[in-house]
Amino acid sequence: MLNFYSIQTLLIVIFLPQARSDDNAEFLFANAKICGDPFSDPVWIPTLDMCNIECDKDTEYCVENEDLKQECKKMPDECQQLLLEKRMLKEFFEER
Repeated sequence: MLNFYSIQTLLIVIFLPQARSDDNAEFLFANAKICGDPFSDPVWIPTLDMCNIECDKDTEYCVENEDLKQECKKMPDECQQLLLEKRMLKEFFEER
């Protein structure tokens, strides 16, 4: 039977690795069912951790084309909400 501490540990194991990432690409890959396929646009591909422009970490992710031009793409609303929830969980457990 799970107690409160084992539930906390389970949540840390599930959510913390994704919440730590400064780049949203890893989060998008892990949550493609909610966020959509980041590779669906054949011209613009996620940059992973090599973004040279400033995208809003709460609502956007960085993509580039074959000429290495970069731009920010907006995440779907449901994806933004999930990212916010995961970051809030991360902050909660960091305070402990």
